[in-house]
Amino acid sequence: MRSLLRPFARIIAISIAVAVILLSLAQDTDDMSSVTDLFSLIGAYVLGDAFAGDKVSHFVAYAALGAAGVMGFSRSVLQFFTVLVSLVVLGGILEFAQGMTETRIPDPGDMLANGLGILTGGLFGLIAILLVRKLWPEPCPAP
Repeated sequence: MRSLLRPFARIIAISIAVAVILLSLAQDTDDMSSVTDLFSLIGAYVLGDAFAGDKVSHFVAYAALGAAGVMGFSRSVLQFFTVLVSLVVLGGILEFAQGMTETRIPDPGDMLANGLGILTGGLFGLIAILLVRKLWPEPCPAP
C-alpha cells in the first residue's frame, strides 16, 4: 500500500498545479461565484473581512499544492526545500502573469497567502510522510 502513495500524490499534485495555473490565468471567474462565496464567508468569520476570501482561497489552494507536492516529490531534505521553493516561484510567476491579462491584477497579498499556504501545506505533507513511515514500515528483507 505504501508504494502506491507516492505515485498517487504525484498525480494529485500535478492535477492541483494544473488547476491553480488555469484558475490563476482565467479571464472570467464569475462562474465560480459559489466557491468565492464560500471563501468570503470563511474570510469574514476567520479574519473578520469578507474581502479576505480571496486570500483564503489562495492559501487553501497553495496549501493543498504544497502538501501533495511534498508527499509526491520529496524523498530528502534537499528535495523538500526544492519542492517548496519551486512552488513559491510558481506562485510568483503566476501572480506576475496576471498583470499581463486584461482582467486580472497581481496582488502582493495573494503572493503572501500563496507562500504561507505552501509552507503550511508542505509541513502537513511532511507530517503525513512521517506518519505513513511510522504506521506502515517497509518490510525487513529476509536474511
